[in-house]
Amino acid sequence: MSSKRNPKEASVEDQELSALFANSDTPGVSDALDKLGIPRQAFNIMPLTDYKDVTVGPAYTVRYVPASNPPGSVGDFIDDVAMGDVVVIDNGGRTDCTVWGDIMTQYAGLRGIAGTVIDGVCRDVTRAIHDEYPIFTAGRWMRTGKDRVQVGGVNESIGIGKVRVQPRDIVVADANGVVIVPRNRAREVAEVARKIDKSEDGIRELIAGGASITEAREKLGYHTLQRKG
Repeated sequence: MSSKRNPKEASVEDQELSALFANSDTPGVSDALDKLGIPRQAFNIMPLTDYKDVTVGPAYTVRYVPASNPPGSVGDFIDDVAMGDVVVIDNGGRTDCTVWGDIMTQYAGLRGIAGTVIDGVCRDVTRAIHDEYPIFTAGRWMRTGKDRVQVGGVNESIGIGKVRVQPRDIVVADANGVVIVPRNRAREVAEVARKIDKSEDGIRELIAGGASITEAREKLGYHTLQRKG
């Protein structure tokens, strides 16, 4: 992606933290969060389609509010989003108007933005699916948000699917849903997720070799993998 398309490049730390989860999936990260007692699984925020790859990146947070008179901006914030960021939009779970459509999808793709998470709905989904631009949302509907909602704030603490998202937290999203990793615990979560994945790979190998699932789980301590401690 040329910097001419997006002059806002990812920082070294953003790249490093995102890379920690590049080979993860949300079930593994969710289990790690459970083990560490961090409830950050976004409820009812689902992928637009069954993405094969994981979407990972720091959260660029956006909060929408009901429109004023005259109404304010609805999407200009995207010019400030860096390459590799995930746009995370809190529209209070509203399903009566959208906050993301095909022009935003096209522009985000051109700027190398990693994906979009919405506690609310999107539209023009055919474009997003065709472009393979990852969107995770509470639903889809056609009615515009113009003159109904406006941006109330960016880069502030917001709520998504009943969990709190701080600016630059690490978003991990795939065909299973969305989890939010607190930035200050990203390395710890990634390490626990790696250990859980390794144990589960061992179980798969044992049952492929003829072991019963009970034997395999007992041998590798499956029932303690997600337990706090």
